Amino acid sequence: MQKQQGFSLIELLIVVGIIAALSAIAVPAYVNKQKIAEFNSGLASGRALLTRLDLYLDENSGSTASKFGEKLGDATNLGELATVTVSGAGNDENATPAKLEVTFGDKSSISETVIIFEKNDFAWVCKYTTKETFEDGDIKGCKKA
Repeated sequence: MQKQQGFSLIELLIVVGIIAALSAIAVPAYVNKQKIAEFNSGLASGRALLTRLDLYLDENSGSTASKFGEKLGDATNLGELATVTVSGAGNDENATPAKLEVTFGDKSSISETVIIFEKNDFAWVCKYTTKETFEDGDIKGCKKA
């Protein structure tokens, strides 16, 4: 009787099948986590700019949020993922409220997603629009518009 020299074809096919099944489960979960990470990156960048915008409006009482946006220059470009636009007048009671938008571009996995920060009487309110389907609990601190 000869000693077995390797794996049989059926054993190799079973291993390949198991790896394929695990990949079919893992890849979609990874893609969803990547989209959530990109969204949270834009959310964090927007919130960091809100702090700077609030300070700017407090220190420059006659200025507007739009002027702050002009002063940002290259900071409005968040790499290849998104761009930031700032509009509105600012702190004046009768003026249009200040607004900061983070818009994800074509090179992002969540293209056409927009995060909108609007200032109301007391605080900044965050909402977003997207064609993506995020599950409950994936996005924290920002509501779907």
